[in-house]
Amino acid sequence: MLLFPSHQINAALLLIVILLVIGYVFYDVVLFLIWINSMKFNWLVINDSVQFGGEIFKGCDLA
Repeated sequence: MLLFPSHQINAALLLIVILLVIGYVFYDVVLFLIWINSMKFNWLVINDSVQFGGEIFKGCDLA
């Protein structure tokens, strides 16, 4: 599968494509990890606020 007659141009194009794919995948993984961490953080905040709310209700005689 030769795109150009020169083998060196093909090798350079292939290298560029491989680097772009690796960069794209790496970028996606980093974004995914950041998203997971932010979700974990949000979940912790939600849990803390729910527990705090439970403490407030225990303080009153409602619950």
